[in-house]
Amino acid sequence: MLDLIGQIIIGFFKYGAIINVSFLGLFLVNHLFKLRVKIIDDIMVWITKNFIMAILKGIMYAFLVCAPVGFLVFIPSLQEVIIEYVCIPLSLIAFFYGIYDTWKND
Repeated sequence: MLDLIGQIIIGFFKYGAIINVSFLGLFLVNHLFKLRVKIIDDIMVWITKNFIMAILKGIMYAFLVCAPVGFLVFIPSLQEVIIEYVCIPLSLIAFFYGIYDTWKND
């Protein structure tokens, strides 16, 4: 179970880093070619200021969503199906909602 929690947390930081690096690339292209797209600047500033808080809130929402089905993970025949098709999609949706909620409240 701790291995599963570790994989989820590392996965969230990995996805968060991918989002951050993607917007960093857009930010650099925006400034390199002097495109002056304001939304890219705003998103990059927000991500650099609130990255850790958004990730932590996303993890919190993900665990709150997966808690009701967490007890079913201990049934060996259902373990893989529930983790792959229930817990991971729900936790990813909750993770992105946590990022959106941090964005909305800022």
